Amino acid sequence: MRERITALYERLSHDDDDLTPFRNIMNEWYAGDTSKKIKSTFKAKGNSGKHVASSCPYGYLKDEHDGDHWIVDPEAAALCGPRQGKSF
Repeated sequence: MRERITALYERLSHDDDDLTPFRNIMNEWYAGDTSKKIKSTFKAKGNSGKHVASSCPYGYLKDEHDGDHWIVDPEAAALCGPRQGKSF
């Protein structure tokens, strides 16, 4: 059985193309490089004190005026009990 690779984004069909292994390596490198950049961005954002989560944890709400600032949800605070000024 013979395999056939179709690259839609290049609009080409490669049967015995010598560049296919090189393209695969470059695609793997690009995906790995993008992953490292995203991890680096999240790490820098966390180290600067900003939240990296897209949603607030239970017990907090996003501030209407500043999305990076979380405020305590009074309804959830009543269910959780006293925290004595401690945050999550």
